[in-house]
Amino acid sequence: MFQQMRPAADNEWADARKTFPAAFYWTSGEAPKEARWHPMDIDRSLLRPAPSGLPSFVDPTDFAVMVGQFERNGFPARSTTTVRLSPVSGIGFRRPQDSDPHLSFWLAQQIA
Repeated sequence: MFQQMRPAADNEWADARKTFPAAFYWTSGEAPKEARWHPMDIDRSLLRPAPSGLPSFVDPTDFAVMVGQFERNGFPARSTTTVRLSPVSGIGFRRPQDSDPHLSFWLAQQIA
């Protein structure tokens, strides 16, 4: 899980045609239970190659759209920014220290 928060994670996910099917497969019921992604086991990461192409539940047309969007926009530089719990606010979320107006707008929509 914490591997996804490293700055290098953006580069590791860059080839969406390979990484997205792998993430779909390893988090799905198609993967054997003992081999599925586990957030605390680095040997069961999302970036392991999937044994086949797209999992059966992924629509190829939708996948093409997702990959196209990712290739056009990529992950923003702050894709690894985490939202921390705030002991002060009643809502339970606090904006990251380095304020990003786009991220703040998105977060506001999510908690509204």
